Amino acid sequence: MQTLFRNTKKNENLRGKEAKRWQKSYAELYDELEKVRNMLLIQHNINQKQSTEINLLQEELDRAKNKYGSKLEEMKDKLLDKHKKILILEEQIRSIAYGQQKPIAIQGGKPEDAAPFTDISVHLTHIAVCDDYIAKFSANSPYFLSLEFFDFELQTTPIIQKSATSLDFTTIYNVIVSSLFVHYLKSNGLTIEMYTPRGTSYDLIAAGVISLRPLLQKGGTNKYEGYVKLISIESGLIFANLRYEINIANDLEKSIAMYEKLEAAQKVLPIEIPPDQSEFEELIIMVNRCTGLRNLSKVPMETCIVYEFFSFSPYFTDYVTSSSIAEYNSKREWKLSAKENLHNYLEEAEITFFLFENSPEKKDHDGVLAMLSLPLAPLSANRSLKGSFAMVKRFGTII
Repeated sequence: MQTLFRNTKKNENLRGKEAKRWQKSYAELYDELEKVRNMLLIQHNINQKQSTEINLLQEELDRAKNKYGSKLEEMKDKLLDKHKKILILEEQIRSIAYGQQKPIAIQGGKPEDAAPFTDISVHLTHIAVCDDYIAKFSANSPYFLSLEFFDFELQTTPIIQKSATSLDFTTIYNVIVSSLFVHYLKSNGLTIEMYTPRGTSYDLIAAGVISLRPLLQKGGTNKYEGYVKLISIESGLIFANLRYEINIANDLEKSIAMYEKLEAAQKVLPIEIPPDQSEFEELIIMVNRCTGLRNLSKVPMETCIVYEFFSFSPYFTDYVTSSSIAEYNSKREWKLSAKENLHNYLEEAEITFFLFENSPEKKDHDGVLAMLSLPLAPLSANRSLKGSFAMVKRFGTII
């Protein structure tokens, strides 16, 4: 009996210890679950705050995009108005400069009569210096690129530090499609030069030209991309490769086609002279020679004279290579309709001669070395206009 009591008491002690052990395990498990629950609540609050911040940032981004789009349209309109005002001021200055002329009436043409505008966007995406120059051209050497196109202001990229890096530089040119612009596309390109800063100055290290002839191809696309090789000024070898994209407006091809048709029509005007000679006037323009070329360059240059008259296409004399006096001896006869508007045109207009250099390297000009403007008023009184006239360089000095 005593033995049975002892066994019962021992079993009760074991059950008590087991119960305490389970109670302890339960308390520990409860504490761990409570910690996990608190962590999940904290993570949920963080996610809620992040979601709210993302929504706020997205709304701010949408507002910024809308604001940028409206500003861009506003700037384009202002640029168009500015260009129109410049054209009007140029006509007014010409009328003031020649006091004997009749005032030129500035008429606001209809929208469809205005000169066609179009946008050409140039986007630089990547540049990589060739392996042969990486050792000489330090990986952290700063440099920048400059873009020169037509008669627009020179554009420059921000400072670049890496020898091979992606770029995100875009510039938009708002151009007027004209015969001179078409001629520029045929004979010139987009000049890209690479400079490295040297204290307060900078040195030209490489240069390249993007040909724009694909813009004149019929049936072409509105986007062109490719690589241009920047040639080292020092060695003449490839210094770097630059990737670019050119986007053009949809109406560029139509505008160029219209000017090409007009130019083709003007070249055949008039082939046969009608029997009644009184309906036409004959105008002879002779360009004999140009002196003083030594003031422009010490080495021989290949030059010609370009001038544009009435509604005809620009006329180019033969190219002559000389370092002092260029003998052109050019003679061109023009047949003009003898109407009242011709007399008014001669009284109010002027003819401009350009001294043009045929050179693959045009660093500070587009090939135009000097120019000369002459009023045509004496021709309206059947008086000839002849003599030696001084041509003016681009900075206003006389050659």
